[in-house]
Amino acid sequence: MTYVWQPGSLSGTSITVSPASTTTYTVTGTNANGCTNTSTRLVTVNNCGNSQLTVKVYHQGYYNGAGTMVPTLQNQGQPNGPADCDTVIVRLHNASAPYAQAHSFKGVLQTDGNVVCTFPPAVNGQSYYIAVRNRNAIETWSANPVLMSAVTNYNFSNAINKAYGSNQILVGGGFCAIYMVISIRMG
Repeated sequence: MTYVWQPGSLSGTSITVSPASTTTYTVTGTNANGCTNTSTRLVTVNNCGNSQLTVKVYHQGYYNGAGTMVPTLQNQGQPNGPADCDTVIVRLHNASAPYAQAHSFKGVLQTDGNVVCTFPPAVNGQSYYIAVRNRNAIETWSANPVLMSAVTNYNFSNAINKAYGSNQILVGGGFCAIYMVISIRMG
């Protein structure tokens, strides 16, 4: 009996494979009389690594021009790096009503506007609204759901309409920022 496996034109009664993505393998066995029989097997590949989302967003109150923000954590005496601006919470919300929160990540927004978030691999291949919240800013959502992959980038800063309802302000140099919350005490 001879066996031929596809893809790859491999031979033998069994094979060992390590596909990078989900693949269907077909084996055709032929006996001494020339009779054949075919069988298929689906090898499913699950990405066990986390999903990485990099969000670029500027905060109106911290923006100091030229695509950078003030390292406010340093001003508050917090232990941090010189490029740490402030903490933010990035949430992924389901793409359909009632838009429930699916995942959340608390991270440090850098002075260049980037925060790198880690989510479980289950988000890969799913679409979510991205919501960014800072203690001094209005929560801002992406204008549309974003399809997540192992590495995803979303840039709020390059167009006002990247935020739901165009909920941003131009801060100069073609950059946009999320609105700062101003509280006033009377009396």
